[in-house]
Amino acid sequence: MTQPVTTKVDTTVFEKAQNLNANAVFNLADTVPGGNLYAGFNFHTQEAAAVTAGLSGYTVKLLQTSGDLLKLEFSVYELNEDKSKCTNLKSYAVDITEAVIGAGGTTASAKMILDVTVIGDKVTATVTNSGNLALTHIQEYDLNNYYTYAEYGKGGYGIYKHGTGTISVEDVDFTVIPLDVENIDDTLYTIYAPDESAGIVYEDGKFVSNDAVAKKMILNDTVVSDFSADATLEIGYDGQLKAGIIFRAQNIGNDTDAMEGYSAVLWKNENGTGNFGRVLLLIYKWGKNAEGETVYLGEVGRLDDRTTLNKVYPKAQTSILDAAGAHLKINIKVDGDVVRASFDVLDEYNEIAASSETRSFMLNKEFDKENINTYYESGAIGLSISSAGAVCDFNITESVMGKEMSVMSDYTVYSNDDNTMTIDSSVNKKMYSTTKGRKQAVLKGTPLTNFEASAILKSNTAGEVYNMGFDFMINEDTHSGYAYNTTHETMGYEGYRAVLVRNTNSSANPAGAVLYLFKFTKDESGYTRSEVKKVANADFFADYTTADTTDKEYAEVEVELNVKLVDGNLTAVATMCEYPERTITLTTEGLEGSGSVGWFISDQGSVSQISVNSVVTEGDLNADGNVNSNDLAIMRKAILGMEKVGLVIGDVSVKDREIDIRDIVKLKKLAAGI
Repeated sequence: MTQPVTTKVDTTVFEKAQNLNANAVFNLADTVPGGNLYAGFNFHTQEAAAVTAGLSGYTVKLLQTSGDLLKLEFSVYELNEDKSKCTNLKSYAVDITEAVIGAGGTTASAKMILDVTVIGDKVTATVTNSGNLALTHIQEYDLNNYYTYAEYGKGGYGIYKHGTGTISVEDVDFTVIPLDVENIDDTLYTIYAPDESAGIVYEDGKFVSNDAVAKKMILNDTVVSDFSADATLEIGYDGQLKAGIIFRAQNIGNDTDAMEGYSAVLWKNENGTGNFGRVLLLIYKWGKNAEGETVYLGEVGRLDDRTTLNKVYPKAQTSILDAAGAHLKINIKVDGDVVRASFDVLDEYNEIAASSETRSFMLNKEFDKENINTYYESGAIGLSISSAGAVCDFNITESVMGKEMSVMSDYTVYSNDDNTMTIDSSVNKKMYSTTKGRKQAVLKGTPLTNFEASAILKSNTAGEVYNMGFDFMINEDTHSGYAYNTTHETMGYEGYRAVLVRNTNSSANPAGAVLYLFKFTKDESGYTRSEVKKVANADFFADYTTADTTDKEYAEVEVELNVKLVDGNLTAVATMCEYPERTITLTTEGLEGSGSVGWFISDQGSVSQISVNSVVTEGDLNADGNVNSNDLAIMRKAILGMEKVGLVIGDVSVKDREIDIRDIVKLKKLAAGI
């Protein structure tokens, strides 16, 4: 019995790409169809619609016909203005039955491997019988033969199916071939520019600048001290470039000199040296003058390179335009007061074709001016450009957060009866309380499912009750400050608290301490605190006790608290700073939820050297502590070439991940389920 034929079209369109390889196994219908069945790949897709043929762009597909033939068909489609219909501008089909099925064979239940590679305007399609790899057909297409190529030079890509749907697809593998650098996510940055005429746009994964006005793109809520980073920069249409990496920055503003800190810049311009391929690598510094104004201080150092660019673009030495559109990659490593810098020239495949020397510069250089020569140990990080061109890619491959509170972060403070709590981000990088009463500071930002946090807890000068720690999985949407019930005065929120408590004088053992895990919930009667677990150490504070066990014996005692939560499994460790062998460890499993992270103080004391980092788990490519659809964008860009991906999200500092073959297998499975 023949199968019915419908006009159903199934298309899956991923993000745009210019060059790619698509590979999958296609299981043909188990009986000869009553009408034609189509299945294959679409690429350079401009728009998709649920109508025949479902897209505008190109397709390469297998055609299983009612006459029991197997054909390979290339087509170009155009969607009309109201998106109600697709026009087939051109189709070219070739009978490949005998080549891949074999003499006298049938297409029913045959299994075919279709491999399509797109490089520029050249397309190669290979069809192979998975049961007999010797049966193969190769077809080549030139996109220049179709007038739409200028418009369809880049676009979406995915699976194309048309007909009854009885052709099934498995083992799908899309690989984007990286001829273009497109790895900037503009949602992670804040732009600083004088006005709307500053001439910067976000386009195809790049920050594109159209003029010479200085612009800064600062990574949100991120503070770094020591780190390694690189940025890929594109020379402008005029053959010139001035762009690079800003680091350890403070007090950032829109004007050119509105910043304190450093930048590493590549500068190529139409200079008077007679060598238009000359590239300057410059380390700049900004600071405050005696009047408190932010001003440009000058160069920390420079590398004058006159040959590296010319090795890849020989004509660039005499022509300012010869290297227009070329990619340069600046590399820096900051360690204490030393920055090591170099740059690479990339070829058309974004592979390193030539490299400059690496030179070291001292960041604590002083300037003979009426300026305050402040040495900046940490601060914000980001990108800058003050020419035509583009910033295409930015990676932080390793970083030290400096174990301090982020000076750029936004906190919400909750305090009982308006008791005082201060966040000091300018000097001591700490949160401290000067009065009795419970206080909490919540770090705003992306909710974290998996994270690790650490801080130094310190009692006040009176040595009163030690009661400080971390709050996490905080639901800020339901936070109401403080709330009261019949048994506890507690925070009015839902979430958890890991807190270290020193026993009071009335206890049988005032030298002991307890690490608690509490859970806060809300029902009709209000907020309730319940104890999940506690672990005690009877001698934790033993060295600070005397016969009379007065509170003053515990004055300004420091304890480091580390909390790590991964997939609902919690480990909290309290360690005496003066006696590191003395610890309390609390572990538990099965915690559920996600939310913000904060710090808690009861009575007087301080929480300082605070560090919060997400924990990267399997499949979590963008390192936000959660595995979700946001990881797909990273997956699509990292899946080819086993690239190293260095990312910083929010207050999170993540070392580079080497994508290996095990990841590729996982990502293929994930891609197939999109």
